[in-house]
Amino acid sequence: MLDHSIQPIQQFAYTTGKNASDIAMIIQAMDLMHSGRFYGFCLVSSDSDFTPLAMRLREQALRVYGFGEKKTPKPFVESCDKFTYIELLGDSEQKTEVDTKAPTDPKLFNLLKMPLMQ
Repeated sequence: MLDHSIQPIQQFAYTTGKNASDIAMIIQAMDLMHSGRFYGFCLVSSDSDFTPLAMRLREQALRVYGFGEKKTPKPFVESCDKFTYIELLGDSEQKTEVDTKAPTDPKLFNLLKMPLMQ
């Protein structure tokens, strides 16, 4: 994570069966949205609970790029400006073992390149 300047954050569950992590991420995204420093967001999830977040970000004229599995519900897919199924990013012959290295898929990085807004 450090190689890509990503700060890990741990969210403890206050009770079982709740979405403490999802809610914490949504609060952070809203804080970032209100900072006015960003022109787009990347949401990596197959969870339709993020649909209202994507819709709200787009209401603020921010671009929303979604990444998730093919099982992602259509409302979440449609709430993003662009949605990419992660199964399409890998090679046709996927490894069955877990790779513990940071992701270096050039296809993913090229998809995230966005022109600066004027």
